[in-house]
Amino acid sequence: MFRTLRSALLLSCLLLVASPALATELEPGQTYAAGTSLTISAFGIAFTVPDGFSGQVPHGEEYFLMGHATADGQLLLVAEELTAADARTYMSQPIPLDEGMTLTPVGELEVEGSRLTRDFQLRFHGMVMNARGFVEVGDHGLSVIGLALFDAGEAELMGRALQSVAESISLTEPAQPAAQAQPEPTERPATAQTGTGGGDLAGRAVVRYHNSEITSSTWRYFFCSDGTFAYRYNSSTVSTGGMGSLSMADQDSAQGRWTMSGNTVTLTTDQGAELTLEISDRSGSSLTVSGQTWHFTENTFCS
Repeated sequence: MFRTLRSALLLSCLLLVASPALATELEPGQTYAAGTSLTISAFGIAFTVPDGFSGQVPHGEEYFLMGHATADGQLLLVAEELTAADARTYMSQPIPLDEGMTLTPVGELEVEGSRLTRDFQLRFHGMVMNARGFVEVGDHGLSVIGLALFDAGEAELMGRALQSVAESISLTEPAQPAAQAQPEPTERPATAQTGTGGGDLAGRAVVRYHNSEITSSTWRYFFCSDGTFAYRYNSSTVSTGGMGSLSMADQDSAQGRWTMSGNTVTLTTDQGAELTLEISDRSGSSLTVSGQTWHFTENTFCS
């Protein structure tokens, strides 16, 4: 069962946005042996392939996949623009996937410095597989997500390998920005107002995640106190075959100004496009935006 599903299931779990490839100035398709120290200076990421494993970035793709010589399990590393708050939210809730699959957190979330680690179970039509994942949160905009997916008999070996990879990760300032720098917002009157459903959004940010069998998407809105806003969308698409493959599907961004009247937020982009959002059912760290559940997160855009 593992060999039949491994590509589709492994690459679905904990994928947020496609990552830059992790390698020693990577050559796509090249296989790296156990003990190889890999780095990509453009993104400030380095790690070491654990004992007994080899790995590669499949040609034309942007993730690092490792397999063991004899054990029935795989390790996956991807990078994502995640804050510590984003990482905690994502690691603390069930992740529904298509076709009846759910990645369910089990046990307690383990926090050690900048690393969050948790066990998961992947449920699929009554069958259960084991998974363990971590997020190593960086200081320069990028975090690294690691995931091990394995049969029950390989839990000890795969757990050690995942821990080895996590402890080897180094995140330094990228040689180039992880995301395109945004222009300074022009001065505008502060027009943000308070609504009864969403509360005062000024200075806040919200995020929504969606994961399916083949895609993973993230939407973010940043509401600045001076009446400006920024929007970010990222999506990755997974296709299966061989060791599996992952391709960047889409990215989008916009900025402009926002106002709020009652529970209605009106967004007007710098290009003149207009969008309205209906805010309702705020509860703790989440709220409903136009019928969908969003979560408050760290505002990394507004000065």
